[in-house]
Amino acid sequence: MWISLAKLLVVLLLFAPKLRYLIRKEKCPWDDSDLNWLQRVVFSSVRDFSRYWHGYELHGLERVKTFERTLLVGYHSRCTLDALYLIFNLQPNAIVSHLLFNLPVIKTALPYMNLISSRATNLDGAEARFTEALVSGKRPLMLLPGGLQEFLKPYSELGNLQWKEVPGFVKVIQQEPLLRSSVKVVPFHTKNSDCCYLNHPWWYETFGKLGERTIAMFKQGKIWVIPVMVTILLFATGFLLLPRGVKLDVYFGEPVVLKEGESAAAFARRINEATQALIDKTETMPQVRREKRGAYSTLVGVLLGFYTFAQNTLIVGLAIGIIWFPVVVACLSARALLYAFSAISCGVLSPSEVPGGQGAGVKRETRAKPAAVLGTGVAG
Repeated sequence: MWISLAKLLVVLLLFAPKLRYLIRKEKCPWDDSDLNWLQRVVFSSVRDFSRYWHGYELHGLERVKTFERTLLVGYHSRCTLDALYLIFNLQPNAIVSHLLFNLPVIKTALPYMNLISSRATNLDGAEARFTEALVSGKRPLMLLPGGLQEFLKPYSELGNLQWKEVPGFVKVIQQEPLLRSSVKVVPFHTKNSDCCYLNHPWWYETFGKLGERTIAMFKQGKIWVIPVMVTILLFATGFLLLPRGVKLDVYFGEPVVLKEGESAAAFARRINEATQALIDKTETMPQVRREKRGAYSTLVGVLLGFYTFAQNTLIVGLAIGIIWFPVVVACLSARALLYAFSAISCGVLSPSEVPGGQGAGVKRETRAKPAAVLGTGVAG
């Protein structure tokens, strides 16, 4: 009983600070609509944490707000925390890996946070949803063209783009009349994005190779590998429980627009070069020193670190539980069926007594067994 009460108290202490986000109202910066309860809790809490823990700032945001139909493209770091911070601070629509939409519970919450699958999940198709997200309203669309290939790149390729020669979004923009002359492609990069989590080169390389192997198996149609693959990708990011307190600054580059008569390959090359130039420029900038904190602020930071560590431990544990829950259910079901069939073959159960079978629930008659079977050796 005391253990159960202690667990309940820990959960309450972890989530009690989030309740204040449910009380206050907040509007979307793009269409002035009220945020739902999940957006208020997740967006606001992560935004406040990023600003305090990392000194998170956005530079050149006017290049995004000036235009409608803006596509944000950037570098996919291994830690991915920089992308999450941008989603929760800027609140754009964002295209994410379709693998996340294969996970129970998690796939239900993703649309509420303006996240779109990178592959078609219905008859509309991925291209149609891409176009709709750009042309409807002022909200920008965010995309990391490198995807899993860039996420799993070798350690020696840190900071280098790993895009296809002609990414899919470039083909859609060139072929779609609604987008051809109106979409502005704005490159962005988060300085120190590869330093958010502790990650040793050996760990980086090992989990990168394991991730590539499991993804290759998944593409071959081996669905059973999904839990293993997602778990490997989760741990490949680094030490998830507490991010490093490095300064994170997002820089937006000059918009790139499709020229009249320009080919898809030439347009993709210009976007790639602009994005890579922005990465090289921001990463060579001198580190911005954060203001020194007093004793009180230092104490608050220490307490926030302990709180974040405990919270992330719980979240990672829940995520792993959700990932492996279908596997556990399948194993338990298979074990129950195996036991039932073994009991039938040994004569302990009749087919009608198997749960769910015909005559289920019928009271079973007790049958006397021969003495030889009982092993008594009693004669006559």
